[in-house]
Amino acid sequence: MALEAWAHRRIEKGGDIESVVSDVAGPLGNGERSSALLLVVTDILISHWPSSAKAAIPFVGCPQLLCLDRTRPAHDNFQFPDLFGLKEIQKEPSGFVSAQDLKQRPSRRASLYDLLAPYAFHNEEYRPELKNTLTRASKRLGMPEHDSDLGDPRMMAIHALNVLDRSNWSELKDETGNPTGKFEYQAPAVERRQMEPLQKEAAPRMEEHSLRTAILNELYANPETTEEFLTASVDWAKKHEIVFESRPDFDWDGNHSTKLEAVVTVATLIARNGSAKLLEHEGTWARGVFHKAYEGRIDPVFSQREGLQFNPQAIAFVGQSFLLERSRQPNDDERLLRFAASASYAPAHGYRAILPLLFRLDLRWLPSILRCAFEASIDAVGFWNDSEEEKMAHQASFNERVESRIRKELAWLRGEGSEPIWPTFPIKRAIRRRRGIRLGKGEIATTVDTDEDQDRVNYHLAALWLKQNRQFPRGVPMPSWMLDIVATYTEWTLLANGKGQDKGDRFDRGPSEWNDVFFELLPRCLGDRDTSSLCEYLEVLFRDLPEEPLMSCLSTFIRSADVVHFDNRMLSVSQLLTVRSYAVERIKTTRLFSWNHDRDETSVTTDMTDILATLCFNNYNPFQPSKCYVPSGLIADIDPFLPLLEKFIESWRSPFVTLMYLNLFEIAPRPEQLSFIVGCTEKWLERFPQDNRFWIEWSVGQRISIVLKKIFEDSPVAFGEDSIRERIDCVVSRLVGLGVPDAHELEQKLFWINP
Repeated sequence: MALEAWAHRRIEKGGDIESVVSDVAGPLGNGERSSALLLVVTDILISHWPSSAKAAIPFVGCPQLLCLDRTRPAHDNFQFPDLFGLKEIQKEPSGFVSAQDLKQRPSRRASLYDLLAPYAFHNEEYRPELKNTLTRASKRLGMPEHDSDLGDPRMMAIHALNVLDRSNWSELKDETGNPTGKFEYQAPAVERRQMEPLQKEAAPRMEEHSLRTAILNELYANPETTEEFLTASVDWAKKHEIVFESRPDFDWDGNHSTKLEAVVTVATLIARNGSAKLLEHEGTWARGVFHKAYEGRIDPVFSQREGLQFNPQAIAFVGQSFLLERSRQPNDDERLLRFAASASYAPAHGYRAILPLLFRLDLRWLPSILRCAFEASIDAVGFWNDSEEEKMAHQASFNERVESRIRKELAWLRGEGSEPIWPTFPIKRAIRRRRGIRLGKGEIATTVDTDEDQDRVNYHLAALWLKQNRQFPRGVPMPSWMLDIVATYTEWTLLANGKGQDKGDRFDRGPSEWNDVFFELLPRCLGDRDTSSLCEYLEVLFRDLPEEPLMSCLSTFIRSADVVHFDNRMLSVSQLLTVRSYAVERIKTTRLFSWNHDRDETSVTTDMTDILATLCFNNYNPFQPSKCYVPSGLIADIDPFLPLLEKFIESWRSPFVTLMYLNLFEIAPRPEQLSFIVGCTEKWLERFPQDNRFWIEWSVGQRISIVLKKIFEDSPVAFGEDSIRERIDCVVSRLVGLGVPDAHELEQKLFWINP
């Protein structure tokens, strides 16, 4: 990618294309040429056409290369199934060019073969040389066999020469018989006799592939599917329904998974867009397909990969939901609950996609589906030496419990019983990390906190289902069942994070996925609590947590509270101020605070990074510079929280927090922030009075001066108030004395407006 980007930049700056191509595709030390470099050359020639017409002749005149490159655009634009969900975690490094930029080049949509027609019509001066090159190649390769197609260089050489011949092109006419200026290639008789039998043989295969691709795209591309397309798709799907009975151990080429996905998609399209007649005729078949989609093993990849694509179970969940709305049958509600209770990660993504429909159907569907999913996330603890009888007993117990849950939910949904309670998660206390005990020379024994033999919670699965409710429709009041989730699972969450254990203990990895979702949910459920009630609630949540999980959970809680306040306007200023004030006072009581608050480095212990960044309205990233997450349009809304931040650095003057504050200053400097900026700078000058590394190497002095200059340029009158001017002059003078050039420039500007 770097070589390709370099070549494009060189040409775009006026470099000679032939020289660039020669440099890129030059022979290796052994005299051979790399096929990988030919891909880069191909990209250069196509992307810079027609300037590259002369340089392209040796490459377009190579039949072998024409054959190889003809199918490349299809491969470049084909999205392979992400079998392991790796695309979700891939991050492209920043640079002068990105992979997305290169994908926009013409070469990603065209091949060298597509340059033949331009040579025939627009670049005629190069056509004789290209014909000579192809003629020599054809003589060298020989005549094609009877079954040679355009994948055979011998046939490609003959075909390319025919394309270059203008007599093989006929001009198209419009409906009135007038020329349109558009031309169509008409193969000579010899070429037609060679190609027609091959095309007839390949036609069914190409038609099948084309229809499968259209089916896979139809669910996302067209909200309304035609009856004609549905009819053709159903015929295709029934021919390939056997795909459910022949599941390979591993789908190496993706053919089985895409075929299975297409069959399930057809059933979902029927449920979504089928006419009443089609639903009556094919509804039973569609339900059978949905049921088969949930047979087989559970794929954990869907705990990470989102969306419906490549996820047949999620697509089946969507299709079954459509049937509830459009063609409900007696057992459709039970089938949907069974999908939710399948202990699979996949249907959670279908649940998210279909939330608006479930809202229309009946709001009770949401808590009912979640309760079934939560029930299925509870399972017995298994051991490696369990006998087959024990495994069967565990499975029977699980099935019985899930069946009982489904029966209760159905009774409630059908108006035959009261609302069931939420499943009780078995208590699992946080596990302390292993600590070595030295017994003798070179010997270390470890102590491990063990759990009793009991049921366990797959909190990854429960968190995934709960997370799908993040996109709750705006304007919809917080439903009572969301409050029930908070009330039911708060104590379990706190115990799983070490509530009541020694606050200095270190723990093995806790239920982090659940924490991220649950503590994000809590601020949305605070309602109109007053300051006293809110403080009591925060104490219940965070008072007894050990320091390590406290920092993580509190950070998630504050960040969510910021979103609820700034974006959703569901928390008042006083409520958010109470939350942030509590967080500041709470972390001051920790040992982690005492270890980090007065460090002279730009780093702190990893447990503190997220909470400190969040208190400063920043996102922390260990691999990239941190950034303020408040957009410039909302920066005025943080004014009520500035006094708290200014007070915070009286006790925390570590450079780590300083850099976070500077990120906040720089978003949209305003006169209203002037006192805050000056006050913070005064405290840093007191803490680092002559520290060249702090003020110069880490650019703190420069960044403060630039922010002050920006405010001055926008509102010079703000610097004229006596209450602030004396403090500004003192700060700027100190910065000048420390050798900050931008401070000297600001000092001169201040002198001339008010000497």
